[in-house]
Amino acid sequence: MFCPSCGSEQSSDYLYCKHDGVLLQKPNYDFSLDPVQPVHCKGCGSKVSSDANYCCQCGGLATKLNMDENSSKFKNFQVSSIIEKGKSFKPAQTADLSKESLSGYAIDGLKIALIPFIIMWSVAYYLYRMVMDFPFVEEASFMAEAAGIQLFRVTDMFMFVNSAGIQFDVSASSGGFNAGMVQESIHMNFGYLVFLLIVLISSFVGAWLISKFDPSFKSRSFHYPALFAGVIYMILLTGVSFVAGRTVRVPGEGAISVNFSVFSTSVLTAILLIMTVYIALMVGQFGKGAFSESDRLIPHSSKVMIGFTAALVSFAGIVVIFTVSALNNSLITMTGMFVEDLTLVRVLMVLMGGSYASLSMLQTVTTTTPDFMTVTTWAFGDLSLYNYMDIMPEDLMMLGGTTLELFFPIRLAVLVPIVVFAMAGFLYMTYIKVTNLKDLLILAVSISVSSVILGAFSNSEMVVTDSFGGGSDYTLSASVLWFRSVLMTGVFSFGILYAVHWFKTK
Repeated sequence: MFCPSCGSEQSSDYLYCKHDGVLLQKPNYDFSLDPVQPVHCKGCGSKVSSDANYCCQCGGLATKLNMDENSSKFKNFQVSSIIEKGKSFKPAQTADLSKESLSGYAIDGLKIALIPFIIMWSVAYYLYRMVMDFPFVEEASFMAEAAGIQLFRVTDMFMFVNSAGIQFDVSASSGGFNAGMVQESIHMNFGYLVFLLIVLISSFVGAWLISKFDPSFKSRSFHYPALFAGVIYMILLTGVSFVAGRTVRVPGEGAISVNFSVFSTSVLTAILLIMTVYIALMVGQFGKGAFSESDRLIPHSSKVMIGFTAALVSFAGIVVIFTVSALNNSLITMTGMFVEDLTLVRVLMVLMGGSYASLSMLQTVTTTTPDFMTVTTWAFGDLSLYNYMDIMPEDLMMLGGTTLELFFPIRLAVLVPIVVFAMAGFLYMTYIKVTNLKDLLILAVSISVSSVILGAFSNSEMVVTDSFGGGSDYTLSASVLWFRSVLMTGVFSFGILYAVHWFKTK
């Protein structure tokens, strides 16, 4: 038997093509010829022939749990006759990994990745044209030249679009930002959120269009096209950003930290894009069936509480890691200058928690030298992977530490929510049997919002003073970073949960 869709040879006892999931028995079945009105699968909502044993879209067994009860299908239905065949049936689980198929996946991934990349490059060019009209460009260029950095080329703007960490980090070598530049930096932080949304929306739309209308896209195994899209996009981002990064000439570890930030941001963006593309491909193929009800429904409040518990455990784990780290390396020295005003635990919670907590904001309320660090260049500890330290070497020397010494506890802390979310997802899916995207999305959103609220609560008493003259811009930046934290943590935690679900059901 040969599949009419992909042409591959199939065993005669297969109901579906093991590559495409296409129904082999009646691939071109005319529903109008059915003496009984076609039934609808309760699992995914698609039309199914009244004499079908399985739903050709989701593979659901044609029992009363899946099909319309008023169908004549159930009058003389014999479950035992097909139960053995159904035991090993897993639609869209087996992907063809031949060289020909892998090249097809790669082409799909390239087409998907190019759409947001082209849009991002266009935005970067527009930003380049716009930034040339900023009133502080001449001053910033002079400061950057003194620090060994050349700003305001198209590639520099693209690197900025890729990484919010490259926000005119010339303060250490040039004496600090003035109020106007700080406000512009905060505005650009808002711009990065817009760019991130552009990437996710454009990748979703591009992947959905390809899955719906590209005749060459036949595979129902979405893992590989989505994976290729993310990797290709990461390579494109990192390559162009590193070309721009050659202009970063900060003494000491500055160039290392900046390039590391660029690469980290590329990896994060690729992860977000993979998750977004995967959802788009699934929705494109299955339609509303991708969000169908699970086979064991529980109240949404229970899902929210599970998400909150996972966030709370990961939050506590990060506090422990930073506390141990502070007691064993130079982080204690770095925070020691603040201990007179704040307890060590309070400082650590500010460092790792909150939608807008950063060392630069911490120093605005505890020191009299507000210019030693940039403001709002990073939002750390929102339990997403967006944890970047854009601290110049001179700043670290003032604090008694080095960039790499601070990187390690940060990267270690990132593992905590990954492990906790994975464990929560495993327990959640083991005892509740999640079978659809809707439940996973509810859980991911509850984790995301709970995580960011916990982080914001940890530094709720740290009121940022107006020492820079930023005014309402600080409130704007806090709101923007909070929303970005929710977005990133939600997508990332969904990716972890779905990975657990996929491996568990594979």
